[in-house]
Amino acid sequence: MVLFSKRALSRLLALALALTAARLFAGDSDFSEIEALLQGHSEAWNQGDAEAWGEPYAEDAAFINIFGTRFPNREAMIARHADLFAGVFQGTSLELKVIHLHALAENVVCAETLLTVTGFEALPGRMVQTTPGGLTTRMTFILKQDDAGAWQIVFAQNTAVTAS
Repeated sequence: MVLFSKRALSRLLALALALTAARLFAGDSDFSEIEALLQGHSEAWNQGDAEAWGEPYAEDAAFINIFGTRFPNREAMIARHADLFAGVFQGTSLELKVIHLHALAENVVCAETLLTVTGFEALPGRMVQTTPGGLTTRMTFILKQDDAGAWQIVFAQNTAVTAS
């Protein structure tokens, strides 16, 4: 019979928990679900569909745009994007590239993306093209998995990428 000291048993338990957590976070299934959610988000932009664009956001999610304006909930984000899709960004295309997904906790992930919008005639306000005919931004999303296993965006911040 093998006996372990309390200290050794505690270390084995900690190692088992760490390996279990690493296995959970290393699994491609959660990340592929998140990537699919974000691609669907960009497809909604390409369709000019503000309701579908807002779908992956939690009702109380916050969004900060490239000007620093904070939209405090999904309803406000949808209203703003309906205006954008009917105005300056009507008929534009959005390409989303996932740069990095980082598990912050068992059910919380930070997604760093690059967004490139093309097809606009002119940009509003202080926005400037980052490439001829393109506007690139770095968008960071915080996503949380609910009890049913579905992912939702709970926070997003968009930052303009400027030419160096």
